[in-house]
Amino acid sequence: MFGRSKSPKPDAASFDDDAALEALGYKPSFKREFTNIATISFAFSIMGMCSSIATTFDTPMLYAAGPASATWCWILGACMCLTLGASIAEIVSAFPTAGGLYTASASLVPKRFRAPVGFTVGWLNLLGQVAGVSSTEFGLARMILAAAVIGTDGAFEVTQGKIVGLFAGLLAVHGLLNSMATKWLARMTSSFVFVNVGATILIIIVMLAVTPRSEMHPPSYVFGSAGVVNEAGGWPTGIAFLFGLLSVQWTMTDYDATAHISEEVQRAAYAAPSAIFVAVVGTGLIGWLLNIVMVLCSGPLADLPGPSGMSFFQIMYMRIGKT
Repeated sequence: MFGRSKSPKPDAASFDDDAALEALGYKPSFKREFTNIATISFAFSIMGMCSSIATTFDTPMLYAAGPASATWCWILGACMCLTLGASIAEIVSAFPTAGGLYTASASLVPKRFRAPVGFTVGWLNLLGQVAGVSSTEFGLARMILAAAVIGTDGAFEVTQGKIVGLFAGLLAVHGLLNSMATKWLARMTSSFVFVNVGATILIIIVMLAVTPRSEMHPPSYVFGSAGVVNEAGGWPTGIAFLFGLLSVQWTMTDYDATAHISEEVQRAAYAAPSAIFVAVVGTGLIGWLLNIVMVLCSGPLADLPGPSGMSFFQIMYMRIGKT
């Protein structure tokens, strides 16, 4: 009949996924539109490797123990995150529900503890999501304004009002985007992994290609004691060095976000945990390489963070220029 469209027929995988949830006493309520590549892409996009490193690069470089802290704290933190990510992946495989760790935690404890544990995990998850989304948008606002400063040769003035205004606008725009139907979100998300990883690899190649060998720092600066510069304001050097973990901790987080879309994922018990594991390993290794290259090509530490207020942008501008 005119004016009516046929809904796609559910496949066997969808029935298997739904049957697994029903066996847990859970009623599925979402369409499964996310393919394997879309799920992996979503997991990568949550950590936002390239942009997240750009946002937090100043922390180990300028406020912890300098270049060596940026290099070693990343891989140290990534290894720690891998253990956590692998554990969460296993839990998601057993409980592929939209509730994620909220549902799983309540199911894994004795019955008398289910209510308080579920309540605590649920609220901690909510607070983490609020803080995570807010800090991500704030970091993006700073990145955009830093690019404006570089693009205008310092003529553009960054104020707190501009940062907060852009931050609020980005929250609104991305809130609307995330309100779209699952089908459209899955289609958009499918390309994120190529943009995210592709941009990171491109930056690595270009930085190595345009930086003269004579201006690259020696291994002792990138990996050794020459790169240990205590800038933590009175803290012992050992503690200051570990402050560099804050960068990787902020970047490699929210692994369970993939669990929250698992009811929209095809073959969720396999695809969702695999996506978490692949994203954590990929972000850890490629992110480490990006940190090494940025430190290698960073130039004099005294010149950072530069007029833009962000060392990552200043290093790229110094080596690549505006065009």
